[in-house]
Parts: sequence; structure tokens; C-alpha cells
Amino acid sequence: MARHIAHYTLVRLLPQSDAGEFANMGVVVACPALGFFDFRLIARYGRITQFFEEFNRALFTQVRREVEAELTHLRDHLHQRQFASGRREEALALRLVQDLVQPRETMIRYAPLRVAMTEDPRQLLDQVFMRYVQRSSEETRSRREDAMVRLVREVLQQDRRLNTLFRTDEVGTPDYQVPFPLVHRHEGRALAAIKPLDLTQPDPQQIYEHGGRWAERLRRLKRLGAMPDHGVLVTTEAPPPEDERRHLAYRDIVGELQELSVQVSGVEQAGQILAFARGRIH
Repeated sequence: MARHIAHYTLVRLLPQSDAGEFANMGVVVACPALGFFDFRLIARYGRITQFFEEFNRALFTQVRREVEAELTHLRDHLHQRQFASGRREEALALRLVQDLVQPRETMIRYAPLRVAMTEDPRQLLDQVFMRYVQRSSEETRSRREDAMVRLVREVLQQDRRLNTLFRTDEVGTPDYQVPFPLVHRHEGRALAAIKPLDLTQPDPQQIYEHGGRWAERLRRLKRLGAMPDHGVLVTTEAPPPEDERRHLAYRDIVGELQELSVQVSGVEQAGQILAFARGRIH
């Protein structure tokens, strides 16, 4: 298939323009040679509140609806012109995306245009969305769990015996390995593992999905007979109890972990973390 020039821009939300902080909330792609103009926006408000706590669900829904209406109007306008003329309106497709990125003093801004070569602009749309919008959410969660790992390491440093005994390692069989940030081994055998697990995502489904992935990994290790000999401790951070839907998701995940004989404690509960580690060193 022939490759064509495509232009894309990121949809950015700037609640406080003077601060200069923004979150990517979508992507717009135009491929003039194919008469293509389309967009993709995030669906859940939790992605935005990870960056801006004051940005609640009602405000996100309103802003997203306005952006979607504007971009849908532009897309439909191009389609109607092409249907009426019976040909691809290349100049119009390019002008639409160029007009979007003009400076504006609103909460929604568009990043400078970027260019890519593509055979399939819809596939490019999905790829750019995953790279610049979806992945940044995953990186936020990863950074939070990295901070939780550092907290647990600080707790372990209170006991000099533990300081060097728990290291990053993998647990499992030759055919299935699960990475843990803190594993204690003796004579090659995994005796204990600690996994800090962030369960504070702003959307219940995100809590279920992230926690569920770890529950499934541990379930498979148990089924394979590859759990650490002296057990696993999962240290978590919980959403506030008054947020009933998120807290229910949190409790469900904790229940799944406990059914697997996994110990669960708060990441701030130093006494429980030390007791687990001390009771399992060889």
C-alpha cells in the first residue's frame, strides 16, 4: 500500500493557563491525500483528575462534550463537502487541522502539528493515542508505585538484617516469571516477596483492572506451585472510605488477594511490614 503524509495534533487540557500545566486528552489526525479527518478522546475523567484534582467529573464531562461537538462538526463538514463534490477535498482536510492549532485563549489547546507517513491514518490515530494519551496514564501509576517501593525500602532499612536481603527479582517457573520489587532468596529459592500495589485510581474500573492483573499473576503462581515458600505481602494504599464505589473495588481486590493466602497491609503500616520480613528471613 502507498504511504501518505498525515498531520496530527494532541488535544490538551489547561485548567490554569498561567501555570502552563496540561494533560493530553485526545488526538486529531488528518490525511489530506485520503480525505481523512478524525479524532479520539479519552472516555474516563479519572485520567484527568490524576493531574488536576480540582477537575471533577461534571466539569470534565462538559468540556469533553464541547470538544467532541467541535471536532465532530469539522469531520462532518469535510465528509459532506466530499460527498457533494464527489472527490477528496485535500485542501480542506489540511486547512481544518491547521486552523485547530492556531493560538487560542481557552481551556482546550492543540499542540503544534506533527507529520507522519502512514498507509492507514486510522491505525496512526490509535497508535498516537496509545503513545501520548494512554501511556502517560500508565506512567503516572508506575511512578506512584515506585514511590511506594521506596517507602517500603525505608521501612526495611530500620533493621540492618533486612536492608540487603530483599532485592528486585522474578518469581516463578522457567516458563512463567513474575517481577517483584522486593524478593528474599536463600540458596536460590524464593522465600518471601513484597509487592507495593497502588489501588487509589480515580475510577473503580481502573482499580479492578490493575488489582485484578496482579491477583491473576499470583493465582497463576499458586496454581504452578511457584509462590515464595514463606508467602507474599502486598502493601496497598486505599481510596477514601467515603468514596463508596472506589472503596468497594478496593475491598474486592483485597479479598481476592487474601483468598490466595496473600497478606495485605497498608503501605504506611511499618510494624506489619517489618513483622512479615523478620518472620521470613533465613
